[in-house]
Amino acid sequence: MENVHYEQEASGWRVRWTAEDGRRRQHSGFGTRPEAEAYVASLGTPVSTLVYRAMDDNVPLGLYTTARAARDHGVHDAHHSAALRQWLATEAGLDVDEVVVTAWSFEASTDGEPAADEPLTLYATVDGEQYGTGYTVVPLSLHTHFDPDAEG
Repeated sequence: MENVHYEQEASGWRVRWTAEDGRRRQHSGFGTRPEAEAYVASLGTPVSTLVYRAMDDNVPLGLYTTARAARDHGVHDAHHSAALRQWLATEAGLDVDEVVVTAWSFEASTDGEPAADEPLTLYATVDGEQYGTGYTVVPLSLHTHFDPDAEG
């Protein structure tokens, strides 16, 4: 951000600047100059947010703003997957027609409550046994700015 100018007007403070893309920007309606300065400072602050990718093994299924939506996608696809049903039958020693999934559950690889940024694996319960399905929800951090000093 370059060429930042603050101007006091009858209706309050206005700030103008040149953005990183070279375009001129402005924002007005601030009650005080410190409010305008805080606004400008917030524009340069890298911000990140978590989004969640539903996956089937290494195949992305969708990208969601909530973990719940990504889990719903994984369960829906798993429930309708003939290949998964065949695999579960083989693992459980059943005929395909005998496979009844009594529960779907997402679990983290660590004990206790999973952290918000920890991947979750979908398990199917068949005849009292849990089987990993290959469906996962992977949290991804999206950033507003590139930070060469950030990890990853």
